[in-house]
Order: sequence, then C-alpha cells, then structure tokens
Amino acid sequence: MLLLDATHNVHSILYKNQKWTGSYWDEFASLPAIVPKGPIAIFGLGGGTTACLMLDLWPSLQLEGWEIDEILIEKSREYLGLSDLEKRTVAGGILNVHIGDALSQSVNASGGFAGIVIDLFSGGKVLPQLQEVQTWLELNDRLMPNGRLMVNCGGIDEAADVIDGVVHPNNSSIDGTWCKIVDDFSEDLSAKTVRLSSAMVGFVVWFGAEMVHRWS
Repeated sequence: MLLLDATHNVHSILYKNQKWTGSYWDEFASLPAIVPKGPIAIFGLGGGTTACLMLDLWPSLQLEGWEIDEILIEKSREYLGLSDLEKRTVAGGILNVHIGDALSQSVNASGGFAGIVIDLFSGGKVLPQLQEVQTWLELNDRLMPNGRLMVNCGGIDEAADVIDGVVHPNNSSIDGTWCKIVDDFSEDLSAKTVRLSSAMVGFVVWFGAEMVHRWS
C-alpha cells in the first residue's frame, strides 16, 4: 500500500494473493470495455494499480501513464512491480511511463486517446486546473471519436489521524468539491464522462466500503 502525504490517501495498492482491490481501481479497469480500440491514458499513474488491472484483463492494451513524481515511479518499480508492466505482454500490450505534468498541452496521441483515466490530486485536494472549464474542454479534445473520460472524484483534503494503525480522515472531499463540475460544462463533455467516488474512511472500513457510481 502506497501512502504519499499527511492525508493518508492511498495512492496505490498491490495484493500478493488477489487481483481485485475492492475500490475504484477495479472500476477504472472496466474502461476498455466502453471505448474504441486505441491507446488509453492514465493521468495520475501512482504505483500502477490501474495499469496492472487493465493489462491483466486486457493484455493487448497500449497504456500511456503520466506521473509527476519521479521518486514515486522509482519506488513503484522497486516494490510494486511497475517495471513488469513496462515489458510487452505476449498479446502485445504495454505500459509506457511518462514523468511530467499530465495536463500539459504537449500530452496527446496521434488520432486521440480512446480513453483517459483522471486520478489527479495534490494533498488530497482537487487540482485547481481541474476546476477550470478550459481544462475539461482540452481533455475532451484529446479524445478520439466516441472516447471517454473516467474520473476519480474521491479524496481526503485534510491531514488524517492515525489511531491503532487505522486512518481516520478529518475531511473527505468526496462529492463535496467536484462531482458536479463536469455537469456544469457542455452536454457533449458530460455525456463522455464516467465519474467514480469511493469513501476511504480508514483501512479497516475502507476495504469493504460501498462505492458511489455515476454513469453518464
């Protein structure tokens, strides 16, 4: 399990004896089923949980993963098996890792992405760029025809307390900040967006937490 900041948001998780995480990463893995054939981008790669699940289910996928934290990538290669995903599968699938700003205008694919997973937070908070209309219109422009965005709307935006090894968030940003943001934009963009939010109310409760699914 990868924790990166005082909010104790779980950025990535890997089980030795099971595939499914019981959280939103499992939902991200369904994206290839509802988009055209083509490259899929993961904005906010973390330790590679989403990529691992996708390539396990869809071994011919071409995944393009962006992560701004180079040290995180190095540690994920060392401890979470990320380097294995960077090797081509028998079916031809692969994860190409890019270190940098996923929202940079230089991030694109010839012909567009079939899908884009958006899992971007800083300190548990929604990035300011993701609260701007122009950002979402630009993301929409990076999709190929019939492509879709899939967005994680959950997060913890204040430092959490840890009591007896259990994380107790002080303030969850789930549905409070921006599940509505995309709805406020054009109908075309909203129709192309799948929103997910999952409450993480501590390690003990989190693994069995009910998730809220909003399918557009």
